[in-house]
Amino acid sequence: MTADRCTDEAARTLLGLYALGRLSAAEEARTVAHLEECAACRAEVAELTHVTSALGLLTADDIAEILAEEEDRPPAVRAPVCRGARGTRDRRPGRASVGTLARGAAPAPDFPPGV
Repeated sequence: MTADRCTDEAARTLLGLYALGRLSAAEEARTVAHLEECAACRAEVAELTHVTSALGLLTADDIAEILAEEEDRPPAVRAPVCRGARGTRDRRPGRASVGTLARGAAPAPDFPPGV
């Protein structure tokens, strides 16, 4: 593993669920141990945490509006996250869709004002 890119795909697939607080105790323990050794994954978790926090600020109406705007686009150019929110299986394990977050998958982490 280098600071640029982690080569442990098994660990990387759990990072999204880790950021959402959705891992089993065993998975979380393995992920925490991996994060202690992998700067690249620590950086990715930091980014994911900011994203999940921002998504947690969206209301159900906000999400409905985003999805409605995507319906006006041809299917080939729709945002993948919106397809995932509609129930299309996301092929990347460990990734949450906007729909999953809107249904309350996990509370957004608290950040200081201005973050």
